[in-house]
Amino acid sequence: MKPSKKSTTVINPNRILIVRLSAFGDVIQTLPLLKELKKQYPTAHIGWLVESAAADLLAQHPDIDVLHVAHRKTWMKQLFQSPQQAWKALNAVHQFINGIKAQHYTVVIDAQGLFKSAIWGWVANIPQRVGYKPSREFAYWFYTHTHPCFSPINSSLHASQEFLSLLTVLDPTYSIPPASALRYDIPILPEAQLPSSTTVHISPEWLHHRTQYPIVALAPCTAWASKQWGITQWQTLATLLLKTNHRLVWVGSSADKLWIAELLAGIPAASADNSISWVGETTLPQLHTLFQHIDYFVGSDSVALHLANAYAQEHPHSRLKLVGLFGATKPSRTGTTVNPTNGVSTLLQAQIPLPCMPCHHKTCIFPVTDTRNHMACMQNLAPQQVMDVVMNASG
Repeated sequence: MKPSKKSTTVINPNRILIVRLSAFGDVIQTLPLLKELKKQYPTAHIGWLVESAAADLLAQHPDIDVLHVAHRKTWMKQLFQSPQQAWKALNAVHQFINGIKAQHYTVVIDAQGLFKSAIWGWVANIPQRVGYKPSREFAYWFYTHTHPCFSPINSSLHASQEFLSLLTVLDPTYSIPPASALRYDIPILPEAQLPSSTTVHISPEWLHHRTQYPIVALAPCTAWASKQWGITQWQTLATLLLKTNHRLVWVGSSADKLWIAELLAGIPAASADNSISWVGETTLPQLHTLFQHIDYFVGSDSVALHLANAYAQEHPHSRLKLVGLFGATKPSRTGTTVNPTNGVSTLLQAQIPLPCMPCHHKTCIFPVTDTRNHMACMQNLAPQQVMDVVMNASG
């Protein structure tokens, strides 16, 4: 079966499937697409197809009628284990496709633009399939309707706005809202769904004295090593914060534990009284909810920054203020969307930028003296520069 011939008009978008499989930060930045679809088509039945790793982010979202969770990595592993496991995987995929077909979607919007995302709408026989062209891995072969893709370096839009551009295929009169007006609507979890050790992580004493001892969440790790600040820089910043009566909360995934343990070992002033770790202790929805107890967030271009941005966007009267650290990637494209008034959000780069910024590369063309800091642009971003922003926001 060949992909169907391209058409020009999307009709009857009353049952819509969004495909955004991964990664965590990209899933968060696709949420405004869901919100705008619900706004433009309030009676539409909307599903979302996501891979299992990011499913928790969407499981309780009020605007998703059906969540289709693909266990792609498990299926791929089973295919090469044994004939029995391969058969099990093929049967699971067959059942999964049938589950999509059972929803009778009329339109699928692929916001990822890869073979692994584009193929689902085609195999599920969804008649109208929207995506970008050109796209990686010839994904556009599977679309019936396309929109020009964006350059991660030259685009003037935020990534969330780029995803919203796909709505102009459904309705050419649709106008993309400004970044500061985007909505995410990640639910705040009830107390019963927070970690049982929350009282250990956020003591009443810390919360009671937030005015004198502001709480700062630090997110050192990213999926791309090129987005990551150096370990020495984080240690220097942490020391400066502790000397000015800030209390520190370290956030990250279980995979970050060893790196952050090494980082914490180099901060002699840190103790249980002024520095705690949530690394590997919370799910992303739990972390989003716990941002209500944070005064400042400092992090590189990572899922934690996008999650903090979503919280600040949805809760404009909260005390949370954001500092994003950027080098290889473009702040206006993957940075915060909250209105940067009153010091709510600051996106930092090196004070003397390199001519190659942003390169959107994972490796650097310049020699880097710190072997644990992969990009010269991140190495040139000084801890005191970050500290000055936090102190100015405090004032």
